[in-house]
Amino acid sequence: MDKVDGKSIYLTIMNIENLKALFSETVIVQAELIRRNKMRSCTEKGVGKFSSKYAFSTILICGRCGNRFRRHAHYYKGEMVPKWVCGCHQLHSDQCDMPPIRETVLQDAFLKAIKELTGNISGFKEKLNENIVTSIDSSAVSKLTEITNELENLQEKMLQLNKDKRSGKIREESYLVKAAEIGERIDNLTEEQKTLQSKSDEVMLSKYRLEEITKILGQAEYIKKFDIDIFKALVEKIKILGKDKIEIEFKCGLKKIQNLN
Repeated sequence: MDKVDGKSIYLTIMNIENLKALFSETVIVQAELIRRNKMRSCTEKGVGKFSSKYAFSTILICGRCGNRFRRHAHYYKGEMVPKWVCGCHQLHSDQCDMPPIRETVLQDAFLKAIKELTGNISGFKEKLNENIVTSIDSSAVSKLTEITNELENLQEKMLQLNKDKRSGKIREESYLVKAAEIGERIDNLTEEQKTLQSKSDEVMLSKYRLEEITKILGQAEYIKKFDIDIFKALVEKIKILGKDKIEIEFKCGLKKIQNLN
């Protein structure tokens, strides 16, 4: 078992508590499942066992066949030139004709995209807000309160119904009918409550991502060369549209078409 010092344990506990204060347990569990899933080997998905050390691993998607890209070592004049090639094209070139792309070309495209976005940071934030829901409709908030109150009333009615049954104030047949009606209403309201709460969690997560990405972009404004940490913090995936064009999808939901040099 790996050693974990006291400070790491404390920070982990503090992070979990902070998350609980921001998001519902459903969001936290989903995020943890995604994190664990990414830690597993993805060999069967067209990704190498040690691919996590490369910035573009699991992120490049072929726009023609939908397969992931693999890193390929191509030697030119005795020098190794890293390229990324569609997994389908690499194994079955007759099924996908997407050409390989040099790693440096992808890096330059990302830097160019960042330069364009940070050149107009206020405009970028405006675009982000257009791509995420920044607030829940007031009627939805009101509806959540109504559902909570009604659920409490229904639970009280069910308790009273059980008391009436035990005391003999209500017959078995009537009890079963009323209990079924109350139970069905509780189930329907609970599902509606979950749906509205899920939307609320998504809004909070979107706001958090907007703040974080804006901070990162503020730092990225001064970078002159490709930075893997900034790249991974900002980019969700990249769709390769052809030899001269890609679509960058940022983690906030914004998509940007970028020409390749």
